[in-house]
Amino acid sequence: MAKILISFLGTGRKDKNNVSKYAYEQAYYQFGNDKPIATSFFADAMMQHYGINKVFLIGTPGSMWGEVYNHFSHKNGTNFQENKWIELSEYCENAKQDSPLDIPFLQDVEHSMGNESKVVLLHYGLNDCEQQENVAKFLDLEQYINAGDELYVDITHSFRSLPMYIMNLLLYIKVVSEKNVSIRNISYGMYEAYSKDSNGHCITPVVDITDIETIMDWIIGAYSFKEFGNSYKIADLMELEGRKDVTTRLTNFSDMMNLGYLDGIWHQISNFNAMKNFQYSPIPQRLLPQIIDEFNKQFTRVSTASSFKYNIAKWHFEHKNYASSYLVLLEAILTYVQETCEYDYDNAIDNSDFAKVILRAKRESTAKFSNDEIESCRKAMQNHHYGDLCNAVKSINQIRNAIAHQQKREATASSKELIKILKDNLNLVAPVFNTERVFTKRTAKNNISKLVNYSNHPSALWSAEQIQVAHQQFGEIVDISFPSVAPDADEKDIAHLAETELTRISKIAPPSEAVVHIMGEMTLTYALVNLLKTAGYRCVASTTVREVYEEQPGKKTVIFQFVRFRDY
Repeated sequence: MAKILISFLGTGRKDKNNVSKYAYEQAYYQFGNDKPIATSFFADAMMQHYGINKVFLIGTPGSMWGEVYNHFSHKNGTNFQENKWIELSEYCENAKQDSPLDIPFLQDVEHSMGNESKVVLLHYGLNDCEQQENVAKFLDLEQYINAGDELYVDITHSFRSLPMYIMNLLLYIKVVSEKNVSIRNISYGMYEAYSKDSNGHCITPVVDITDIETIMDWIIGAYSFKEFGNSYKIADLMELEGRKDVTTRLTNFSDMMNLGYLDGIWHQISNFNAMKNFQYSPIPQRLLPQIIDEFNKQFTRVSTASSFKYNIAKWHFEHKNYASSYLVLLEAILTYVQETCEYDYDNAIDNSDFAKVILRAKRESTAKFSNDEIESCRKAMQNHHYGDLCNAVKSINQIRNAIAHQQKREATASSKELIKILKDNLNLVAPVFNTERVFTKRTAKNNISKLVNYSNHPSALWSAEQIQVAHQQFGEIVDISFPSVAPDADEKDIAHLAETELTRISKIAPPSEAVVHIMGEMTLTYALVNLLKTAGYRCVASTTVREVYEEQPGKKTVIFQFVRFRDY
């Protein structure tokens, strides 16, 4: 196991006349309350304080490699040669932005710093090509790090962009590398914040910013939870904070997600929902309630087992877990039939078989289910999108079985075809579960070319700002007048009118090409928005701020200033 320091080297400081001094000034670096370490190189202070074994020193050909060679050769008692120092210093002082990534006596510089230390030469990073090469050089350092090594990082000197690169390496080591490497310390020698001691020495505080790694861990954990329902990383972090109550809830949830045990998932979601109101330390307080909310909002209106299963199937699809989506979608449909028919079997397999018989996905067995029972239940299903459910089960059942049992019958279908079949069937049965159809917002947004202004306020009367924002976000504006709604219209009248208006809007453009701006009578707006969203349309309203101006006593002018478009 080695202690490795990763540090950066600049070109020194300039004096008050803007003349390069080509050396760092000596400072007294203080770690906590320890005795200050006097040195002109902060990397040297880090080496002394932490007992560093080898150094990866990073800079450009114009960095002051001559001073590194001079300082460490004398400090470590290696063979210092003045002619090499002079030649190296002159070369680096004269190096340009486009100089090759090389310096004279490179191996001598490395040897002066100690066994296995390395010089890493980078471009200035003035364009994409140079930046990409620099990132690759940082990642290449991983090959010189062994399992069990400890990393120490100094971000004090050189270009301000370079610490951003080092974060790529640290993230790579934490997430990708299979080497068990620990990041023990990240430090910054804050030269500008010095204070003078009784001897007149400028004491430079060393700021420990190792918490950046903790923040990185939390971000990785939040991403894993958001994208994969995997809360193990967050659970581990909460255990480090002594919150075993939270750790247990998160671990149980992810266990159930990975097992695919739907009843267990439903129970755990309701169980960890209370965690939003727990009090945490600053970082989890910022992240944890938010990611729980984002996950839970998909289940806020779920009241039945079938609708919960459908939402889980939809979640799996949106996160590209297509096999799980197929399996769960079939279960959602079968569960819905069982709930609707209220056919009570103690045996779960019998329940599933019965539902498949109702949906004509399994040969009828009069020995198990009577014809009267079957027909009665089929009749009960007629007002529950029965035809769509039958078609969905017929479409997905064989594929589901092929996935679950590793059959070859669907091997001839392409992955795109199988994903499309899944998406189409999720959309087909969406109204059954009173939810939105599946669509990829990113794709839809890229294809949007129209804003259907469905209101009694035509775009010709909009402010210039509102028109500009509409064009930027959506494209062409198409005006459709909002119909008048009779005061004595009942719920059936509103529902019929909403269906008529949906047809009217759909003739203008499909959901993939248009967003509907809808503002009008509240009950029709509510009914129509639900229909539009079920059909896959994005619906927005415009928000305004009310400004009142008193021009003269007793006379006021009210102006509504457009603010933004907001989704329903």
